[in-house]
Amino acid sequence: MLQAKVYTQNLYIPANTTIGITDGAEIHAEGVIENNGRIEASGTGGISSKLDVNNNGTIAITIGDVSIDGDLNNLNQLTVTSGSQFSVAGNLINENNLSMGTNTQLSIGLNMINNGSFTSAGEVSISGDWNNNSITNLTTALIRFTGSGDQVMNEVSNSQLLLKGITMASGGTTTINSQDVVVDNSLDFQSGILQPGTNTRVIMEEDAEASGGFTNSYYNGRLIYRGTGYQYFPVGDNGHFGPIEFDNIYGTDSEIAVSHLWTNPDDPIPGEDLIGVSSKGLWQVERLSGTFDSSLIFLDFVDEDLENFVNTNDFDASYTSPAVANADSMGGVFLSLGVELLENTDSLTYGRILSDTPLTFSDTSDIRYIAVAKAPLVPPEGVVYIPDVFSPNAIASENQTFRFFGERISSEGFLMQVFNRRRVKVYETNNFQEANTEGWDGTHNNYPEPSGTYYYRINFSIVRLDGTIEDRQESGEVYLIR
Repeated sequence: MLQAKVYTQNLYIPANTTIGITDGAEIHAEGVIENNGRIEASGTGGISSKLDVNNNGTIAITIGDVSIDGDLNNLNQLTVTSGSQFSVAGNLINENNLSMGTNTQLSIGLNMINNGSFTSAGEVSISGDWNNNSITNLTTALIRFTGSGDQVMNEVSNSQLLLKGITMASGGTTTINSQDVVVDNSLDFQSGILQPGTNTRVIMEEDAEASGGFTNSYYNGRLIYRGTGYQYFPVGDNGHFGPIEFDNIYGTDSEIAVSHLWTNPDDPIPGEDLIGVSSKGLWQVERLSGTFDSSLIFLDFVDEDLENFVNTNDFDASYTSPAVANADSMGGVFLSLGVELLENTDSLTYGRILSDTPLTFSDTSDIRYIAVAKAPLVPPEGVVYIPDVFSPNAIASENQTFRFFGERISSEGFLMQVFNRRRVKVYETNNFQEANTEGWDGTHNNYPEPSGTYYYRINFSIVRLDGTIEDRQESGEVYLIR
C-alpha cells in the first residue's frame, strides 16, 4: 500500500499483484507503465506517466487523477468511479472495458479508438478523431471537441448514439458519422463547426437547449428538434451564420428539421405585400411528425442586400422595413409574415427581426422556406405629409397640385379646405382619395388664382394598428407659384 509519492523509471506489475494507492499518494513513472495485475487508487491517490500505459490487468480509480503523456492501451479493465481528471496526451485505445463515472473528466490529446465497451457519465474532451467500433453508453456524457483542426467521430456500432450534450470548442470542422445522434441536454457552440455525415441525423430532445454560435461556429446541416415551446437553431452555411429562433411552437409531439442555405438557387418571387425578397439567407423548415400549429419567428440576418432584388414590386411607400417572408418552394411566391420587432440593424444588410404573423404549414406541404424581405411599413401613428409649395407649371406632375398625403387615413369624417388671402374658400373636398390623388389645382370657379400665400385646414382621422381612431386637424400655409 503506497502512502506517499513514488517515482520510478519504468513500472512493471506482474499478474496476481495488487498495488494500492491511498489518499494523497501517487505513482509517477518517467517511462512506461505495464500493468498485468491490479492498481487500486482510493481517495485522491493518482497515477502519472511520461510515456505509455499498457493495462493488461485492472486499474480502479476512486476520485484520484491520472495523467498519461503518451498513449493509453487498455486491454482489460479500467474503471474510474467519480470525480477524477483523467488525461491522455496521446491516443486512447480501448480493447475491453473502460468505464468513467459521474463528474469525471476524460481528456484525449489525439485519437480515441474503442474496440471494447466504453461508458461515461462525465465529460469527454477529444482533440483528434473518434472511432467507435464496439459498445458505447454515453447517455449521461458530455462530449467536447477541442482539436485545432478538423475532426471525425465515427460511431459504427449503434444505430443511435445517445449523448447528454455536445460542446464545440475546436478550430476546425467536426464531422459526426452515425445513423442518429440524440442530444438530451445541450448543444453549445464556442468555436468550430459541427456537421453531420451523409446519413447522420442530429436530434435535439424536447428539453435540450442550444446555445452560442458565431460566424466560425455553427451547425452546418439539418438540425432536428423535438417538442414545443421556444427553440433555437444555431445553423449556418458556407461561412455564414444564420440562426433562427421559434418564439413559441404550439402543437402536439412536434418534430421539425431546420437547415440554412446561404444562396437561394432559384429566384424568389415577392408577393403583393412585399417589395422584394432576398436571394440570400434562406431557411428550410420541415415538419417531420406531430403537429405544428404556429410560432412567431426570430431571424438574425447578415450580409444581406435589401436594395437590389432579382424580382421586385413597384411600391410608392414612404417607409420600408425588413420583414420575415415565407413560401412553399425556394423559387415560389413569398408572402410577408410582417415585422413586430427590428433591432440591432441598419435596415438593409444586418439585424434581428421578429415576425408579426406566426409561421404555419399548409395542408399540402410539410416544408416552408423562410427568407428576409423588404416590405412597405407604416408607423402605428400613421404618416401625414403636407407640401408647403406647388406650381401648376411644374415639370413634375406630382408638384402641379396641392395634395394631402397620408397613410392609415380614414375615409370617414375627412374635410380639406383652402382659403385665399381674403379668406374666401377656393377649394373644398370631403373625399380623402380626391385630396390625395388630385388635390387643388390653383383655380377658383375655373379661374386661376394668383401667385401668393394660401391657407388650408384639414380635418381627418387616423386608424391605428390596434384599431383605435385618432381625430386630428392640420392647418397652415401653402405658396402658389405661377
